[in-house]
Amino acid sequence: VVEELKNSITDYTVNGDFSYVHSPQHTVRYGSHLSFHTLKPGQTHIEEQTNLAKRDTTFGVANIQNILEWANYGELDMHPNIGLSINLGMRLWTFVTTEKTYVRPEPRIIISQLLEGKKRIQLGFSVANQGLHQLSSVNGVLPRDVWFPSGGNFKPQQTTQASVAYLFPLATGVEFSAETYYKWFNGITDLTGVDEDPFVKNYWERSIVQGSGTAKGFEAMITKKTGSGTGLMSYTYSKTERTFEFINDGKPFDYRWDRPHQFKMQFTWQAQTWLTINMSAMWMSGNVYTVPTGQYLTTDNKLVYDFSSKNNYRMPSYKRFDIGFTKEIKPYFNRGYREFWGLQVYNAFGFMNPINARWVLDTSGKLSLKGTTPFVFIPSGFYRLEF
Repeated sequence: VVEELKNSITDYTVNGDFSYVHSPQHTVRYGSHLSFHTLKPGQTHIEEQTNLAKRDTTFGVANIQNILEWANYGELDMHPNIGLSINLGMRLWTFVTTEKTYVRPEPRIIISQLLEGKKRIQLGFSVANQGLHQLSSVNGVLPRDVWFPSGGNFKPQQTTQASVAYLFPLATGVEFSAETYYKWFNGITDLTGVDEDPFVKNYWERSIVQGSGTAKGFEAMITKKTGSGTGLMSYTYSKTERTFEFINDGKPFDYRWDRPHQFKMQFTWQAQTWLTINMSAMWMSGNVYTVPTGQYLTTDNKLVYDFSSKNNYRMPSYKRFDIGFTKEIKPYFNRGYREFWGLQVYNAFGFMNPINARWVLDTSGKLSLKGTTPFVFIPSGFYRLEF
């Protein structure tokens, strides 16, 4: 018996983008983007050969979805005076399904004002919609990275974001920036924990619940853009929560990608005209995971674990250091082309960074959480030819 599970998306797109420069202070951009999506969420093909007959059957054909997505946009870029830049945009987003058609406006505005001493302040506001939903790294009947379309009962996702940024130079080629943002989510998805038959039409509408969420954060960054050594150093604080009526008793909980603290450093050194050395370092809070807080025996003597809340445990922090170099071959020869080779080492110090976890029950009945780290130390090399 050969069993093959397929979850695929095939996209066909046609885009048209235009721009009109009315004056040095006014530029208009407009266009249209048309996409046709064919989705096959949860299609199983089974081949079976016996002495009496051969079976070749495909299940889940009823869930093949053909979706049309169409967006028309217009954008005005203005520079009313020296130092002031205003970008106004509007996008009309249309998502056509077999059950319902969604039409939503997506406004956007970005204002940037140059201040004294080359300082800048920037304000932004935008709305975006997405008709396709992704669920990753889940269990049960849903495999990894499955995409579902919106429909009559399954609404598109919508994100509204507001941000404020402040930038000013510290020295020649060195800039400091600070930015804060706030996002509102609607129509986001999560699993109910109920496994439906994947061959039933639109089964995901009974396996998934939609809700709302927020994300907020602050980032401070120092960037060096000139000289033989360039790079950046940043600190980010962020928080993201989700709320679903039938999950966690309807109370907000930290989402799986919630990582409050993150430090990042990237550095590139042009040691010679023919030799470049690069390195990067990162440390951030671990993501959240759901662990049991109690256990009890049922009337038929089965052990059941009790979970007080969703995502109630934070995994160990994530840390990594990468290093590598790029060297040009025969740099002083004028051959009409250039050759490069190099080496890169991912996680050079071999830090153990669990990205997932599983429960292990030992012989004494003690339950422990064991992290899984598929990629620890990865060296790689490359060769590049430029004409």
